[in-house]
Amino acid sequence: MPKRKHRLTASKLDLAMKCGYAFRRDKANDWPHDEAGRPAQVGRAFHRLAEHCIQGSTVDPQVRLERERFPHDVIADALVLFEAAEPHLQGLPKGTRVEVKFALNPETGAAYELVSPKERDYREASSDEAVGTVDALYAGSDLSGIKVVDFQTGQSNYKGDAEGNAQLAFGLLAVAAAHRKPAQGNVAIWWARPDGVKEDWHHIDEAEAARWRRAFAELLAQSKRNDAEPTPGPHCWQKFCPLRTVCPEAERMAQELEPVKRRLPMLGEAVAAIREKRATKPQVAEAIQASRLAREYLKGLDDAIKGYVATEGGIPLGGKVYDRRTVRRESIDLSAPGALEALGNLDTLDLDSIAPRKMTKQALTRQLGPRAAEDVVELLRGCGAVRQSERDEWRER
Repeated sequence: MPKRKHRLTASKLDLAMKCGYAFRRDKANDWPHDEAGRPAQVGRAFHRLAEHCIQGSTVDPQVRLERERFPHDVIADALVLFEAAEPHLQGLPKGTRVEVKFALNPETGAAYELVSPKERDYREASSDEAVGTVDALYAGSDLSGIKVVDFQTGQSNYKGDAEGNAQLAFGLLAVAAAHRKPAQGNVAIWWARPDGVKEDWHHIDEAEAARWRRAFAELLAQSKRNDAEPTPGPHCWQKFCPLRTVCPEAERMAQELEPVKRRLPMLGEAVAAIREKRATKPQVAEAIQASRLAREYLKGLDDAIKGYVATEGGIPLGGKVYDRRTVRRESIDLSAPGALEALGNLDTLDLDSIAPRKMTKQALTRQLGPRAAEDVVELLRGCGAVRQSERDEWRER
């Protein structure tokens, strides 16, 4: 059985931005065989039917899939999704094209269409180019501009994630460059379900498109340097990474997660029982133990991510770069000796509106104004009633 082509494709860009380890050139031989599961087969069949609809084919949809030898159960599921999505597909602008393959050089910004008739055949492209297939695109001359749509069928829970989607950004950059148009337009995810299509749109302007292009160029350069280390994250156990079975970091995380996963069903039952006030003592104990394990695991993951960010100096996300910054905050503890007495002399402060022993600087500012509030905080500092804390926040660079 032939191996997957080891290269940076549009559908893998999001993963590569989280962890570039799998895309190192020296890891090409570690990629597993391409064995598409049933959800992937249903997705492919649906894509065929979307193409069938947009092109205005007169062939019966079921006959189309039977000719391509899709299994009967896959055809049945794909037809259900297609019937729900057909009104949306028919509403795309005239001139919309489907299943168009592109190669994009992020360093130069140049892009061109790949002409091979074979599905996902990218052999024409060079190693300096990112490649991918755009499910549906419109690049007409009217004022509506470029439209890029990605069809999804396999997710169990829909999340509106057109914004920050690397695959859609690739599509827009490739379409714009190949058609010699400004790199701006609307991108969308259409999630086909038996009860209809949920869609999420996002507008990419030229500034965001330029950020994406720089991020893609860095990914390609990184894959050539062969220096990307495994970066832990949800992709390690969500079956997105092709190297998850051989990556040491993924194996370590899977071992750590196993006791949590074993307890999750019991934890769900315990939480429901606790909420409904019918929990037994063993259920409460189980919930506490599972919760403790989950917190410890997530803390380890958080520490690993912070360590990665500290060494890399920021992470790209949604075409932007975010840095972790430590933010210092002050809170007021009215249980400190002398704190309430100090506030009691202020006629302008409504102590009855304050929750017992709790107050924030924002509440003081609303009641007294910024200058007076700062004076009161200084007074409370003298009583030892002001506590300082630190927390990490992600901010755009």
